[in-house]
Amino acid sequence: MKKMFSFILIATLALSLTACSNKALDEANTAVETYNTAVAAYNEKAEPYNEAVKAVVAANDELQKEIDGCQEVINAGEEPYDPETLEALKAAMAEASDAKVAAPEELDVYETVSVSENAKKAELEELTAKVTADTETMTNFSFPETPEKPDYTSNITGLSEAKQIYEDSIQSLKQITAPTDDFVIERIQTIDTITAIAPVTEDHDPNGKLNKQGGYTGCIYFRDSQVDQSQLYVDGDPNDVIDVGTQGGGAIEIYRTVEEAQARDAYLAGFDGTAFTSGSHYIKGTCLIRTSDELNGTQQLELTEKITQALIKVEH
Repeated sequence: MKKMFSFILIATLALSLTACSNKALDEANTAVETYNTAVAAYNEKAEPYNEAVKAVVAANDELQKEIDGCQEVINAGEEPYDPETLEALKAAMAEASDAKVAAPEELDVYETVSVSENAKKAELEELTAKVTADTETMTNFSFPETPEKPDYTSNITGLSEAKQIYEDSIQSLKQITAPTDDFVIERIQTIDTITAIAPVTEDHDPNGKLNKQGGYTGCIYFRDSQVDQSQLYVDGDPNDVIDVGTQGGGAIEIYRTVEEAQARDAYLAGFDGTAFTSGSHYIKGTCLIRTSDELNGTQQLELTEKITQALIKVEH
């Protein structure tokens, strides 16, 4: 009789456990079905939002890459011919940085789930609780406004142009820092009023300064058509550009350093306004550009500017 009672008790417990398990399974299936429906609706909005966020991040990265490229050029520490080009580049960088928008965080994306028929009751209950909570979160979530991809075209163009101008200015200064005679001759022969050019040699150098300490490494005399050559007094061959000297048009003296050019400029300045003045003289890089005193002031300035522009022009 006791054995029969035990059997009935065990069978009753088994039925009870099975019923509980089936109930937990049914509840889990219902909760998961509701959850998966919510996931589809939520992700339909979240995924395009996240794509928009990624587009903002990509645009920001592209702009930052341009800014970083400009900073690398600045960090090289090379001096430009025109310091204003550096300031303009820094201004373009600051403007680009200010234009960059803050990228919002991406939204969480949910994955669909399924119920395992072999799951234990505790596992089913845990799953039900989890998907029920997530369903509520998704259902009550308030989606933010989808961000627009920023258009940094003008900023990137501005950075690129400012960077190029700055790099060209660096190259310009290099071109007028101890250039060769051949470079100077090649550049100034493009000036329409310059009709003849001749570099000095150690055997033919009126000043006797070529390659000497503190002297120039090159000196190129030139004749200018604005000067009436017939009115010049020449102690030597009137057809020799070097013998005619700066009075025939001018000269470009090339020095190793700016300090040496400044010393020469100071020496020539001592004669300005006197009967021994030899014309205008301006330092460009390590070059001293001299123009004839036979030219009027405007002509001297214009010729100096033409020579300067010819020397600093960067060819791409």
